[in-house]
Amino acid sequence: MSDLVALVPRLVAQHYTCGEVSSVVANPGSGFSGAELFRVHTTAGVYALRSWEASGEQRKRLEASLAVIRHAAAQGCESFLSVPISTRRRAWIAEDAGRLWQLSRWLDGQPDFNRAPSLERLQAVLLALARFHQATGRLRKRLGGCNAIPCRLVECRAVANYLDLLREPIQRESNPELQQVAWELWQRVSFRSPGLFERGQPLGRLEFTLRPILGDVWHDNLIFADSGFSGFVDYTAIQDDAVSVDLARLLGSLRLGGETPWEAGLAAYQSVSPLSLEEQKIIPWLHESGLVLGGLNWLKWIFVHRREFSRPAAVLQRMRELSRLLLELASAEAGTLGGANWLGRAVWLGGDS
Repeated sequence: MSDLVALVPRLVAQHYTCGEVSSVVANPGSGFSGAELFRVHTTAGVYALRSWEASGEQRKRLEASLAVIRHAAAQGCESFLSVPISTRRRAWIAEDAGRLWQLSRWLDGQPDFNRAPSLERLQAVLLALARFHQATGRLRKRLGGCNAIPCRLVECRAVANYLDLLREPIQRESNPELQQVAWELWQRVSFRSPGLFERGQPLGRLEFTLRPILGDVWHDNLIFADSGFSGFVDYTAIQDDAVSVDLARLLGSLRLGGETPWEAGLAAYQSVSPLSLEEQKIIPWLHESGLVLGGLNWLKWIFVHRREFSRPAAVLQRMRELSRLLLELASAEAGTLGGANWLGRAVWLGGDS
C-alpha cells in the first residue's frame, strides 16, 4: 500500500487537471471488493482515487459502471453520487504502473447508519435509491426475469455439498474465535438452506422491468455526514436487474429500532417509485438467499480457498452479522419480531401477497 501512496502525486499530476496534490491518505476502511482507496487532497479540492490490478475485463466492467453513474448524475442524482472525474485525455479510467485508476468526488462522512439509526436517515437513503433507479431506467430498461434468481438457484444446488466439505476444516480450526464464529455461521446456513432452491424456482418465472441497479448497495456503502446522507459508494457491481435486488440487499443490512426496517424503507421508496406486486414478492427470497449464499461464500473463502484478508476483524464482524440476520429470519417466521414486521407477513418467501 505504501508503494501505491507514493505513486499518487505523480499519477494525479500526469493524468488529471485537479490541482497540485498536498496529501494522500490510504483509506483503511476500504471494503472487500479488491479496490485500493485513497483520499487525495489537492489545491482544487478533495477526491477519491480508486485503484485495481489492470485487466481488460476489469476495465470493461468499470467503464460500463461509470457510464451509468455519469448518466444518473446528469439526471439529477449528482448530489448523492461520487461523480467520476475525466482524465486529461477525456477518458474515465487511467492505466499506469500495471493498475487501473479512477478519480471521483470525495463524499464526506462515514458508513455509520447502524451506530446512529433514524427514520430520517433511512428515508433519505431510500428516496435517493428510488431516484437513482428512475434515472437509470431512462438510460435503458427492458422486460425480463430477475437475473439474480437463476444465478442463485445454481448456487443453491451446491450448498449441501459445500457444507459437508466445510464441516471438518471448521471443527479443526486452531483460532478459537474464528472457529466459534465460523461454526455458528455454518449451523445457521445449514438450518436455512433446505428448501431454498424449491422456494426460489417459481420466482424465476416472474417478469420485471430490468434496468441498471447498484448491485452491492448495503450498510458499508452508505455514507453519512452531520448534514445528512452524503451518498452511495462502490459502483463495481452495477448490472441490469430488478430493483428488488437492491432493496433486499440494502434493507437487509440496516437496523432501526432493533429490527430490519422493511416496512418503513419500502414505504419511503414507494413514495417516489411504486413497486409492482412481483417486485415486492421476490424481496424476501432475495434477502434469505443472499444471507445463506453470502455466509457460505465467507466460509468457502476462508476454509476452502484459504484467502487472506487485510482486515480480519472486519471479516469476523461480517460473519457475525450474517449469523445474526439468519437467526432473525427464524424469528420473523415465528412472529417473535412483532406483528408489524414485514418479513412475518403472508408475502414471506414468495407466498401470496
